[in-house]
Amino acid sequence: MPNVLEQPVLLCGNASRDDALQSLFSAFEKEQAASPEAIEAMKAAAIEREHTSSTFLGRGLALPHGRTDALDEIRIAVGVSEAGIPWDDADNRAHLVLLLGVPAAMIRDYLLLMQKILRWHKDTKTVTPDGRVPDPAALLAELKSLIS
Repeated sequence: MPNVLEQPVLLCGNASRDDALQSLFSAFEKEQAASPEAIEAMKAAAIEREHTSSTFLGRGLALPHGRTDALDEIRIAVGVSEAGIPWDDADNRAHLVLLLGVPAAMIRDYLLLMQKILRWHKDTKTVTPDGRVPDPAALLAELKSLIS
């Protein structure tokens, strides 16, 4: 079962995509959600993935992720931004950022989790039609219920 950090990270609207990612990785470090080596490996993989192809999926959702052999379970950090983070261009603003750290061997679990998240995001009422998250605590509870 994926491990979700207990507190959503509030992301500043004037932050860049890279600033937002760094804030989420800092949350992993603060919560000691993985070893420092695993977090560094996850960070390198996620940044490389983001620079290869944007993980912005529409309706305010970005799903950056990094796969590494240094993890033993899927880790998730949740970031929310009222103003939205400019993701891959000025028109795409991420209000909800779900950063996933994925063990390289758990591809099937990762793909199933992505399917669940995408179906949930399409139908959830905790995210407004324009992608905003009015109640981060309710969103976090709903997300944890979804993946348990």
